[in-house]
Amino acid sequence: MLASALTRIRSRPVMWAFILLLGAVALAIAANQAVGWARFLVFSERLDVALSVAPSGASTECAWSFPFQQARARVSVPVYESEIAAARDLNIAAAFRARGLLRDAYVSRIVDAHASTALVERLLTEFRALRDARGLDSDEYLELMTAAVQAIPYGEIDGEVSLPADVLTGGAGVCTEKSLLLASLMVAEGYDTVIWVFPTQWHVAVGVASEHARFRHSEYAFIETTSSAYIGQAVPSLWSRGPVARPPQEIGLGGSELYRSGDEVEFILRELQLATAIESRAGTYVQYLETPEHHRGRYAGRVMESWIAGTTARYIKNNAHDRRGVYRVLLFLGAHTASEGSADG
Repeated sequence: MLASALTRIRSRPVMWAFILLLGAVALAIAANQAVGWARFLVFSERLDVALSVAPSGASTECAWSFPFQQARARVSVPVYESEIAAARDLNIAAAFRARGLLRDAYVSRIVDAHASTALVERLLTEFRALRDARGLDSDEYLELMTAAVQAIPYGEIDGEVSLPADVLTGGAGVCTEKSLLLASLMVAEGYDTVIWVFPTQWHVAVGVASEHARFRHSEYAFIETTSSAYIGQAVPSLWSRGPVARPPQEIGLGGSELYRSGDEVEFILRELQLATAIESRAGTYVQYLETPEHHRGRYAGRVMESWIAGTTARYIKNNAHDRRGVYRVLLFLGAHTASEGSADG
């Protein structure tokens, strides 16, 4: 049998060399996956042990304020030494260096574990008190938590990934860290949540199930955690497609509650786009104002329209923490920018 096999191999050496090479590659991939999953199981056990430790030791009061709707809001929570030590003892950078199903398992496990911690519960106690005092609905409550996380200053990129206890005590966080914090809050409150990992743009963001203002072809509205933005608003670079912009990995985290104000966000973002387009034409109209032609009055009107559009655009951008208020103002104005843009061609 061995002699027969050797004869076949000698008769087609190139083909058999290729088959053996493929087998070696497949074996290496399988071994690498096995090692990766073994490390995940070890990490999962360490995560459970670390986060199950009762809060103890001295506490650091972490407080910050942020704009929300027509006022400012403030949250303040104690973070205990034991929670800080546990966060610093866990190295979760490997979770985002992993790929595919393994990264999915890491991220969902981290968020699920944090969603039930005493620290997240203390934060939610603060947010729920603000919700009840202001009479917020489910969408506004999510916007409140989002505005709070967005207001945390952007941190330094150092190759490590900090957990919520470290983000709060350090007073800063990068996209990965702030997304984990917000996702943990959302999962704890039952929102249908995902995390997006963008391999090309080196970015991480959150998503919430929505019927409108959906990101790409997903069923989720985009949530930026590093800067003030509406739920459903993403920068153009994240919409990129093609060979140089790989699609993000969508990691489902569970939950059932939807964001139901996406239609209002779509309206607001359309108005922003139209206002920005009208404002961009102001330079042309100003140039015509300097001519002695009898159309100067008309061009002066166009300059005024551009100024109004610019003011509208800035108002929309600067009040992403007040979706409800911006929507009502635009309705009160009768979608003036939209009608001007259509009439102007």
